Amino acid sequence: MKIKVKKLLIRGLGTLIFLSLLLISFLLNPSLSYAHKTVYKNITIYHQSDLRPDLLQLIDQSLAVVKSSSLYDKNFRSDLCLNDGPVYPTLVRRLLGEDVFTAFSNKAVFLGKDLDEYNHFTLWDRPLKYTQFLTHGWVHNLQYQHHGLWKANPLGRHPTWRWEGYAEYVTLGQQYTLSDLIKRYQTHEGDMYTWLPLDDREGTIKLHVKYLIMAQYAFEVKKMDYSSFLAAPEGEEEWFATILAEYKGD
Repeated sequence: MKIKVKKLLIRGLGTLIFLSLLLISFLLNPSLSYAHKTVYKNITIYHQSDLRPDLLQLIDQSLAVVKSSSLYDKNFRSDLCLNDGPVYPTLVRRLLGEDVFTAFSNKAVFLGKDLDEYNHFTLWDRPLKYTQFLTHGWVHNLQYQHHGLWKANPLGRHPTWRWEGYAEYVTLGQQYTLSDLIKRYQTHEGDMYTWLPLDDREGTIKLHVKYLIMAQYAFEVKKMDYSSFLAAPEGEEEWFATILAEYKGD
């Protein structure tokens, strides 16, 4: 009896390992799910139907911002996986959770729905700016490229406010002053997961504006580099309290 149970456990474990490897292989090879592949510069676009007319222009705009990151180098490559019919984005959403562009490894997976309006799509019953969230996803791709699988989040276990704060800073930091962001944050009503509108129809949840403030303070006031920012010993609330105290009354 014990031998039979042991054999069943070994067989079950073997099946689980096989299915896990099959799933990982599917996630790392989106070409298995899409009918078309278009290569544009250093971006490989996987899609089921025709590309939206403005997509290549939006890619250029986002790449221009991404290149401002200190992590960017000429070897950067990303697979942009569109949400136009295949099962791949649905599977990514179920496995990795709800997001706008889910970014992992060198993949940026679009989970919204395209609009006919230039540079916009819809998700969560609101129009969102395509370049803002595409840029954010690609900054996470840069982080994965920089750290490698084991040292990038989630395995790297970097504090979320630092990891997301950096992506928000590269994406939005050059457009707003620190005092302006703090004022918007403090005057905005609602909890940390309510939407905080920014200029030019951009926006994000209030929590991410907080992350942006903390990252911007690190890079522009404390003159930290990326590695120092991730390794700094201060906790989230200690860091934020320091910023608010310094900018009190601005």
